[in-house]
Amino acid sequence: MKKIEKKTLVQLYDFDFKIDKLINKKPTSMINYHYHNLYELYYLYDGEKYYFINDNCYHIKKGDLVFVNKYDIHYTAAAEGQGSERVLIDFKEDFLKEIIKLIDTNLLECFHKNFNVVELSLQDQATVEQILNRMLHEFEKKSDGYRTYLKAALIQILIIINRCSREKNEIKIGYINQTHKMISEITGYISNHFSEDITLQSIGEQFYISTYYFSRTFKKITGMAFIDYLNNIRIKEAQKLLRKSDMNITQIGEAVGFKNATHFGRVFKKLTGLSPMGYRKNK
Repeated sequence: MKKIEKKTLVQLYDFDFKIDKLINKKPTSMINYHYHNLYELYYLYDGEKYYFINDNCYHIKKGDLVFVNKYDIHYTAAAEGQGSERVLIDFKEDFLKEIIKLIDTNLLECFHKNFNVVELSLQDQATVEQILNRMLHEFEKKSDGYRTYLKAALIQILIIINRCSREKNEIKIGYINQTHKMISEITGYISNHFSEDITLQSIGEQFYISTYYFSRTFKKITGMAFIDYLNNIRIKEAQKLLRKSDMNITQIGEAVGFKNATHFGRVFKKLTGLSPMGYRKNK
């Protein structure tokens, strides 16, 4: 796989719905890890991809449908020698807010599962592709009532995903190789222990590897230095606390693993473009 330098981007969008289709005749990988304030649906019409979500890696193929919760770190990488064709939908909960109040099912249930991909049956593939093609047409033309049409179509897709996820049609996690598996286990450890005093040395001791080997391998696979990945996990959690808690800025910094409030503020602004207080006011 071609080596690509990556960094994590925090993306805060002001639109509530977007759909687009992309055809890559040659293998392509995303340049950056990223996360955003939108729910994401990714349907693969053709080809193969590796889809990394938090500390999991999925090998997805034609007819697979990926669902990514808002603020989950993710990116896609090319499968060897494989082009691809996909449709991507990004939307905010507000896009369906009025409808969600009127129905008796949790449309967003799939985004809170412990897996992120379902393998659609041939019948469901045909149904979903027909819906997506019509959504692309409506989004492009923007005729009268197009937003209502898009909402109705999105609901159909979410119902299909939720049915499949309840039937456990999930794609098993598939690592590219054993090194990727090890790094995935380490990122999982970081996700569970980010509030602690994690260092290169402590990771090395925990996983019985040299700090030099870990540092080089982690950056080679993720495109980021270990400390940059750790800071992104911490800032992501800080954003959640700023949105949902009444804790003050210093308390939040300490809760996510920063010992110094000034350093917390500096890292937060570097990654989000806003100070912690500015982020809270905007929310």
